[in-house]
Amino acid sequence: MKKLLKILDYFLILILFLVGILVFLGGFNLQENLRLPLGALFLFYGGLRFILIQRKYRREDRPKQ
Repeated sequence: MKKLLKILDYFLILILFLVGILVFLGGFNLQENLRLPLGALFLFYGGLRFILIQRKYRREDRPKQ
């Protein structure tokens, strides 16, 4: 079950990055003044989530003393 949750976490991060890139490139019909901030927001949130998930799984994998 833990392995499935880990896969889903990383899949969600991949989706966030892809949506952020699509927003930047104009994949969605957004106005120019909304495209850059929303794309940056999605990319920032994906990066932040990636860092936090990495720390979570490193903490779980570390042997307890």
